Amino acid sequence: MASPALELADGRIDVTGVPGVTAALAAGAVLGAPLGHDHALISLSDLHTQWQVIERRVRAVAEADLVTCFYNPVSRTRNWQLGRALAILAEHRPPGTPVGWVRDVSRPGERAGISTLAGFDPAAADMHTLVVVGSSATTVVAGRMVTGPGTMAGPEPATGPAAAVVTTACRGCGACLLTCPEHAIRPFRDGRTMAPLTVLPGRCTGCGECVEICPADAIFLAEEVMTW
Repeated sequence: MASPALELADGRIDVTGVPGVTAALAAGAVLGAPLGHDHALISLSDLHTQWQVIERRVRAVAEADLVTCFYNPVSRTRNWQLGRALAILAEHRPPGTPVGWVRDVSRPGERAGISTLAGFDPAAADMHTLVVVGSSATTVVAGRMVTGPGTMAGPEPATGPAAAVVTTACRGCGACLLTCPEHAIRPFRDGRTMAPLTVLPGRCTGCGECVEICPADAIFLAEEVMTW
């Protein structure tokens, strides 16, 4: 509340800002380490910001592949905005993307849970809840949300063959995203009914880590596909 305090004081009253732990940081510690790399904080309350502006911001972070923390997700009079925001993120992220929630963080009665983008029920949230949606680099390790370097690994080569292939058997669980040492696997974003993940041309070295980790046996080295 420092912003309205400073605005109302208008230099006439001496206001001192005291740093504290934000709800996002506190919730992140409860969930694991979902904010381990670049992330965005968005309030879904349209009390002071028009929904069109909020939705444009949600689309921006969705396309930028940022971990997203939603403040004020649901209230008594706002029960559809969170579902709409999650649907926008789902256009750019696999259904298995981790989603964490914490209610009454750092307060008596604190509760938390981890689900997926496809499985999370917006009705589970209210004004006391903070919702954290992972990026393509977020995974669940021993029941904790963890975001590694993922999409922040540098420029993506545009040319050269991919040494691995993701087939349509892929369920989009994301197990391979954090495993890949070259960060060569990304969500598939053309909107058609195909594999939810793909391999970046020119970056994949064919190490085979993703092949070993995939629970659906949906990834093959390109040379194996060619000789199959």
